[in-house]
Amino acid sequence: MGFNEIYEAAQDKNKEMLDQALQHVSIDVRTGQWYSPACKLAAEGDFEAATWLQQRGANVNDIACGAARGGHEAYAERLRRDHSADVNWIALGAAWGGHEAYAER
Repeated sequence: MGFNEIYEAAQDKNKEMLDQALQHVSIDVRTGQWYSPACKLAAEGDFEAATWLQQRGANVNDIACGAARGGHEAYAERLRRDHSADVNWIALGAAWGGHEAYAER
């Protein structure tokens, strides 16, 4: 149980699978690429699944960082504005994703 189970549970909105995975790892478990499941989902543009995890305790800064990394500025900015996501995490994600103009704003 770990990253993949949480990632898949979010994609399927499967609370039972998520609850099972959370018995073994944190909702913000990381991969070798420094992604949490919610961060990766946001980077991929699956905002519904990322929000589903956020509602269950996923770190909003991870989600905003992933959104910025994936070039999804509007979603990252909404998380900053509405959920107090840290601008430094957003800038880090934007820089990681090669979105330098956004990272420097």
